[in-house]
Amino acid sequence: MAQEGGRVVVMGRREEPLNAVAQACDGLAVVGNTSNLADLERIVAMATERFGGVDVLVANAGVELFGSVETVALEDWRRVFETNLEGAMLAARAVIPAMRARSRRYCACRVGRRAVRCPVLRVLSHHQGRDARSEPVDRL
Repeated sequence: MAQEGGRVVVMGRREEPLNAVAQACDGLAVVGNTSNLADLERIVAMATERFGGVDVLVANAGVELFGSVETVALEDWRRVFETNLEGAMLAARAVIPAMRARSRRYCACRVGRRAVRCPVLRVLSHHQGRDARSEPVDRL
């Protein structure tokens, strides 16, 4: 995105790798947690203040869990659910009002290792145009 002229804001929990990513794309790094709505609203406000708004959301946070139903701790399962599923929903909830306010084309994507095998999670998008593959934001 940065190579195409986009201004990038990245959020993560670990400051050192986050700063490395932001530096590589000349972006803004914000420490936060994608399962925390207040953190997500804060990053949207920062992006809006610094860059005038948000056009694209890439929800790429995810954790994996290994084990069987019998051995997986419920706390670990909840962390996977909160990060992988609820985090993407909360990110969309936090950013869609800012995207609508810009009255431009925009896109929200959920990306993950398994996304290639699961088309439903691969791309959730909205374009205010004539793209036949678009889904209205209300369906996200």
